Amino acid sequence: MSSKLVSSNPKPEGLQDKIHHNGHNGHDVPDVNRASGLAKFFFLKTVFGILLIVLLTLGGLMGYQSMVKEADPDVEIPMAIVTTSWPGADPETIETQVTDKIEKELKSLKGLKKVESASFNGFSQISVEFQANANVQESMALLRQKVDDAEPEINSEANQPNIEQISAQDVPIFSIALYGNLDPAVFSRAAEDIQERLEKVSGVREVNVAGQRKEVINVQLIPSRMITLGISPTTVSDRLRVANQDMPWDQIENEQIGAQVRLYGRFRTLEDLRSLPITRLGGSYGRVVRLDEVALVRRDLEREKSRAFISWQGSEFEPTVSMDVVKVPGSDSINVIEKTLEELESLKQDLNVWPFGMDYRITYRQDEQIH
Repeated sequence: MSSKLVSSNPKPEGLQDKIHHNGHNGHDVPDVNRASGLAKFFFLKTVFGILLIVLLTLGGLMGYQSMVKEADPDVEIPMAIVTTSWPGADPETIETQVTDKIEKELKSLKGLKKVESASFNGFSQISVEFQANANVQESMALLRQKVDDAEPEINSEANQPNIEQISAQDVPIFSIALYGNLDPAVFSRAAEDIQERLEKVSGVREVNVAGQRKEVINVQLIPSRMITLGISPTTVSDRLRVANQDMPWDQIENEQIGAQVRLYGRFRTLEDLRSLPITRLGGSYGRVVRLDEVALVRRDLEREKSRAFISWQGSEFEPTVSMDVVKVPGSDSINVIEKTLEELESLKQDLNVWPFGMDYRITYRQDEQIH
């Protein structure tokens, strides 16, 4: 007797093949054998894939840290300013006899983009900009050649034109304002010391100061005494110019010693200046007339050239000395600003440089634009 077991739920035809090919959640499983050699290597050797990702991530982070960060990257577009001075000449004369002559030659320059000019009392200024794809060195050489060609056409009383190349990197990256209720002389002296220290910071090219009045020695002639003694202003001026200089005299050399002889003629103190002999009255054996007999000599501040004021959060305006920091082209703006701030804080603790009652505020910093 034989028996047969028959399933009550027979599988549809082709189901077995479907299960074989779609056996994982109903999705196609990629065939490893069909993958490229590089993909197969990283799929089978996962450690190498992880290491590669880690190395690429670390390399990117290191590259970001070492990358020079600037708000205005240095784009080398040839630009220059041509300045010609002519003391005493009015703007109309400057324009017709200087500005127009130079501008006429410059308009034929190769690669020129634009020329802008202005004439003032005593000087002419012409701004020249070339195309962005122009070679800097070649453009500057052509500009100098054209200015040289224009020189014979310029009035002979005008000084030789001066060409100054300018760059986008001349823009300050950091500005501060010094303020406080201080004597102007103390204020100006502190600004000079701070300027000198900041210019020594790595990456700083120069520090421009506005609102500062430097100390000068003022020699005010007394006309009545000069007339009585028969001394002219030219005599006093010549004596001051000749006497106020140091110069080498000679060199002494022998078997025992070698030395340089030098004349220290520059005035070291006000008393040295006041006691300067101007002339001798009555011949070789007459009385010596000294500077303090014909002039008032005093320490003073130079004539005001610029003024700077600051108002913070609606407060009243008060006098200030503005300082603009210009970096070395190609240096990292963020690093230069951080080092400058560190130096400022260090100077603030030095009472020999930073007088009591003076403070500063940051009025501009380029790194805020970069971040």
